[in-house]
Amino acid sequence: MWIEVLIPLQIKLPDRELCLRAGQLQNLPDALATRLVKHASGKVRIVDPPTLESLQPGAWVSWESPLFGRGTGQIALAPENGWLVVRYHSVTGNLGLVRVDGIWPVASGGSTLSHGPQTND
Repeated sequence: MWIEVLIPLQIKLPDRELCLRAGQLQNLPDALATRLVKHASGKVRIVDPPTLESLQPGAWVSWESPLFGRGTGQIALAPENGWLVVRYHSVTGNLGLVRVDGIWPVASGGSTLSHGPQTND
C-alpha cells in the first residue's frame, strides 16, 4: 500500500529503522501502512500507486538504490522495456538508467526538488 508522508517521520521496525521525509511516497506492506496511518493520524495518508502514465518525460521521480539509498531525478525518456532514463541523477548529476520497478513520482507540492542537479543527503 502506498502512503505519503506529510511530516518527517522516524519509524522503528523490528528489523530496521525507517526514516521518511515530508512529501515522500513509500510502498509499505498493507498491515504496516494501515497501522501507521491509524497511529500517525494527520502525519501520513494513503495514496494511489504510481502508474506508467505518470512516468512521463519531465516528471521528477524517486527510487531506492541498494548502493546509494534514496535517489531522485527527472525523467528524460519515457519508460521502455522496464527501464527509464533520468537526468539530474541525485548521485551522479548526469543521466542514469533506472528500473521502473520501485520507482514513484515525487509528490507534487511536497517536493524539495528544484530544477537542476540534486545532491544525495
